[in-house]
Amino acid sequence: MSHEKLLQERSTVVKLLATVSSEIEKILNTLRAADEMIKFIRSLKSDKEFDNLYENDLVDDPFGCLVYIDDVEPIKSGIESCHRVKLFEAERLPLLLRSQSSLEVELSRLADDLVNESGVKIALDI
Repeated sequence: MSHEKLLQERSTVVKLLATVSSEIEKILNTLRAADEMIKFIRSLKSDKEFDNLYENDLVDDPFGCLVYIDDVEPIKSGIESCHRVKLFEAERLPLLLRSQSSLEVELSRLADDLVNESGVKIALDI
């Protein structure tokens, strides 16, 4: 494979690796946010208190942990909602970690190929 082709492939792998790593970071942040939301919900004294905060947009939920909340039992459904979000994100994590690992192996292989290509080119120039 030519040096330019190797560099182009390396660039693609680096971009993919950055995308996967960013997605993993988002998942980890969502898992942390869900844990914090569960702590917050459990600290509330009543469903009415939670309803009041939620309906008046006083609950900060940037990661969508409360997407499955209902009006009947807001505290219970809020905690369940956070757990569902955590489960969904946790199911995605192993696949992304495997992808990250595979991309790192591919990047290492490409680096070796680039070194070998350069070494051959230098040897031919001598």
